Amino acid sequence: MITSLHALTTGDLDVVDVASDEVLQRCAVSGDEPFRCWGHLLRARLAQARGDRPAAAQECSRAVTVAGDLELAHYLSFALEQSGRVAALDGDLPTAETFLTEAVTVAEAAGTGWFTALAQVGLAEVRHARGDVAGAEELLRQVVAWGAEPTAGTGRVTFFRRLASDPVALATARLAAPHG
Repeated sequence: MITSLHALTTGDLDVVDVASDEVLQRCAVSGDEPFRCWGHLLRARLAQARGDRPAAAQECSRAVTVAGDLELAHYLSFALEQSGRVAALDGDLPTAETFLTEAVTVAEAAGTGWFTALAQVGLAEVRHARGDVAGAEELLRQVVAWGAEPTAGTGRVTFFRRLASDPVALATARLAAPHG
């Protein structure tokens, strides 16, 4: 899994393709569902990097299904957040907002701050794109405020952190950017 994440960050998409496919094949044999969810998330990122958003959406959907079956809120929130990002890339802002709102709701209910913050940043981006600048800025301010809390960033989210960006840094940058 680490090899896939490193290859993704360095742009070695062939390695990501082979490694993520191997993860999914091994999970089919072993039944290791958390890794199967990760495999689909990696394949979604791979498809995005290759510009194949339909495949990315399909892999996100698979990750959502696996995460929902696992009843692990942080996995589900992340998979929903990724689904929302893919929908936003496709220009389907209503669907993106639905996925991201659900991701925030799931993460908040489970008390998983980092996942909540990540989903809030995505939701803020969609709301900004839909013209709700004030609503977007409020979400970003909530993320920055969460980032100042002593417990922010704690917990085991290593895989997810490597697959996503730092939500506090994203929120801070977006708040500092000129409006437009």
